[in-house]
Amino acid sequence: MEQARKKKLRSARVIATNLFMGLSVIVIVSVLTLIAMGYSFNKEWGLEQSGLVQIGSRPRGAIVEIDDDAQMSRTEMSKLLSSGEHTIRISKPGYDVWERVLNVESGLLTRVDWARLFPIEKIIENVHEFESLRLVSVSPDNQYMLLLPEDTTKIQMINIKNDDVKYSTLDLQTVLGLEKNAIPGGELEIIEWNKNSDKFLLKWTIEKKENWILVDTKKASSSINLSAKFLLNFDKLMIASDSADKVWALESGNLRLISTSESTISGVLVGNIESVVANNANTVAYVQDSEELGRIVGVFKEGEQGGATIQKVNEEIETVKVALGSYWGDDWIAYSLDDRIYVRSGSYPSYGKSASSMKIVAEHDIDFVPEFIKASPSGRFVVAANKQQVVTVDVELKEHWIYEVNTELDTVNWLDNFMTWEIWDDKLVVRDFDGNNRREIAEAASGQGVALTENDRWLYIVDYKDDGFILKRERL
Repeated sequence: MEQARKKKLRSARVIATNLFMGLSVIVIVSVLTLIAMGYSFNKEWGLEQSGLVQIGSRPRGAIVEIDDDAQMSRTEMSKLLSSGEHTIRISKPGYDVWERVLNVESGLLTRVDWARLFPIEKIIENVHEFESLRLVSVSPDNQYMLLLPEDTTKIQMINIKNDDVKYSTLDLQTVLGLEKNAIPGGELEIIEWNKNSDKFLLKWTIEKKENWILVDTKKASSSINLSAKFLLNFDKLMIASDSADKVWALESGNLRLISTSESTISGVLVGNIESVVANNANTVAYVQDSEELGRIVGVFKEGEQGGATIQKVNEEIETVKVALGSYWGDDWIAYSLDDRIYVRSGSYPSYGKSASSMKIVAEHDIDFVPEFIKASPSGRFVVAANKQQVVTVDVELKEHWIYEVNTELDTVNWLDNFMTWEIWDDKLVVRDFDGNNRREIAEAASGQGVALTENDRWLYIVDYKDDGFILKRERL
């Protein structure tokens, strides 16, 4: 009897142990699964799902404070935070401070990888002096700065890609076909660079006549005066390929396509155009007003018979602006109808097809009518502005922010993919895409150029000196 009883007890202990171990495994796996899904206990011991925040900065290794609590890790770092608003503060000895209120959503990843800190103690080097400046431009890859002094035809091409500055010249006499020692009168304006940064569109206006020249920076003699070549008065030209072997042309309200490699121009592709924009690619977006279709926002893709309608515009709408771009493989088009902004994302529709391939991903009312709309360099942001107000729409997060500026804007200048710059009262002012972290970081000459090198080491600025201008660079 005693032996049987002991055997039963051993069996019961084995069963109890197995049950305990099984339950423990289930509990541990469940807890680990909840942790992996971002769940945690709040102060009231309630279970809630957190969001993962990734925080980065330039330079790296910065101190991070979240809701006034200093974190053990430094940038780059990740942190699970409860849903709701949190104040992120990033600092580093010798640099200024970056701060933002961040809205964290349960179960979602939020990236804060654009914070840029600027040195408090400036290390400045003088690069080149100019008695006067007529023209300043920066290539889209921030590899070249072009500076043209007055009373000369020699454009200074300064290669700022590496720490060692390199110089070359581009002779306008050859580009414009001028006689020897002739100084071009009128107004010169660099409209757009190609993505390869070896060609740009130059508009030369003299005696009310516009000459559009595609300038070859590698070989000035290969530059093409497109106005003289085709004997047409163009309203607008836009580069249509990375190598600039194709150029979109707006002429008397008609859209055409120029082949610069074959020296040909197409017939009318789309007519009755009010305004048109391109994105260094084979598609344009336009506003059209025709008897057949009425007023519309449309797109045209190279090689097709005609354009496709994106949005019909009601008669009561007065001002329509449009922009287009791409982000993470998706094309998008943005347009404003008076004080309302729309962003559609997807694939641009083909001729004769509906716009169902492009879904509205953002739609916002704003408190002003934009004078222009532009895409950011990365394509993530849509920026619409008038002279003193800006709205930024995030194509990724679908959020928007409105802020005021202290200068009359006729464009939006991007320092990098997340930060804009403007010159106000001879000060270089930078701010994040949403208007936050506004900082005056340097003295600068109004109406001139600013460039951040690709390696983030130097900030190039044109500033005044006693008897002219100076190109300087600040160590970051």
